[in-house]
Amino acid sequence: SELVGKGIWEYDQTIDKDGVSSLLAGLSVDDPQTFEAQYRRADGSTFPVEINLVRLDIEGKDRFIAISRNITEQRHQRDILEHRAQVLRQMHDIIVDQDQAFTDTVEALLALARSELETTYGSLSEIRGDEYVFEVVETDDDSIQAGDVVPVSATNCEVAARNEQTLVLGDIARDAPAQTSRDGYTEWGLSCYIGAPVFVDDAVYG
Repeated sequence: SELVGKGIWEYDQTIDKDGVSSLLAGLSVDDPQTFEAQYRRADGSTFPVEINLVRLDIEGKDRFIAISRNITEQRHQRDILEHRAQVLRQMHDIIVDQDQAFTDTVEALLALARSELETTYGSLSEIRGDEYVFEVVETDDDSIQAGDVVPVSATNCEVAARNEQTLVLGDIARDAPAQTSRDGYTEWGLSCYIGAPVFVDDAVYG
């Protein structure tokens, strides 16, 4: 009852009265329009809404039906998808650069992955029997360098290669406590991991 007879701009300071009046006047009768806006809460914070608006002619009088829907979650999901598409475009641009050496291409892809995942380092490595050979390394320090060789048993990559599946461990201690005995966790201090097997001629290369 408190809302009856009041303008929406009296309750939502993000709305401009003249702007609303102009918008309503520009609507055609029985032609629904949908647009997005920001609503302001009593505490001053804002949230996105989708507004479905239609103009009606009822007995010669203008009437408007407006249905507002909070789309915070939808906007969040849309932002995620848009960002994902942007990253995929960056990956594509790196891969199709024919003037770039293979090692430079891999380094660029690893740098992009490190930036997105906020990890310490990324690498392309070969598994030779019991040895794990770092071929391309992207990191900010020299703790791991191309050419370094470690036992494959020290790495989570052994699991990814053995199962021939991508392995994602957001928190090794939480997601795979059985892997916390590996040197990668105990000696190198790696707390998270994401790795995918690389295949050459249908065999796992690394």
